[in-house]
Amino acid sequence: EYPYTTMGVLASGCTGTVVMKRFVLTAAWCVYDLKAKKFYENLDFFPAMDGKKTPFGQVAWKNVWVAKGFAEKGDLNFGYGLVELDQDIGDQTGWFGFGDVPNFNFKSLTLTGYPFAGVPAQT
Repeated sequence: EYPYTTMGVLASGCTGTVVMKRFVLTAAWCVYDLKAKKFYENLDFFPAMDGKKTPFGQVAWKNVWVAKGFAEKGDLNFGYGLVELDQDIGDQTGWFGFGDVPNFNFKSLTLTGYPFAGVPAQT
């Protein structure tokens, strides 16, 4: 159920989050190979993936972007990527927005994602 339906797995193996009807926000290194200086070839998205269950199926990708600072210099201050999907999956999954909130005074923060081999349990 929402908000977990907005989160999913990219074919590259990384977690992504639906942030508009057809856009997925993820880390830049999940979509762009710094060594080869090119984007990965398969960035299809599996929203709300749960083990082998894919309740919304596989959604094909259409376009992808990373910031110039990451692509040219590997600057992690620009370590975000945006994947455009070929359909408005957010109409089914829901979506988050994104932006800058410089004085966000929160007491707790919950991070959700998919485990990755070799990552410590608390990550």
